[in-house]
Amino acid sequence: MTVSLKAGRRVTLPHVNIFADGVAVRQVGRETFRLCQELVDEMVLVDTDEICAAIKDIFEDTRTVVEPSGALALAGASAGWPGAASRARPWWRSPAAPT
Repeated sequence: MTVSLKAGRRVTLPHVNIFADGVAVRQVGRETFRLCQELVDEMVLVDTDEICAAIKDIFEDTRTVVEPSGALALAGASAGWPGAASRARPWWRSPAAPT
């Protein structure tokens, strides 16, 4: 999606990483692209390590194992959160959550 938004048109990628296979597409859909052009201000990119860290954080908080695509939003929010790296407690945990 990021490449397509920068190009101003739907782009077919030569290769996609399949680690988060639920969101790995070579070309974004027409309607999804149109909506993103209209509504998205910026994209946050994350790598496999950040997705793995999000999976681990979700497991530690909830004892739930999520697939990589399910952890993508938390990975992106963590990467894009101003000051996230400087906080002692991850921002998404409630005050009562164990550390």
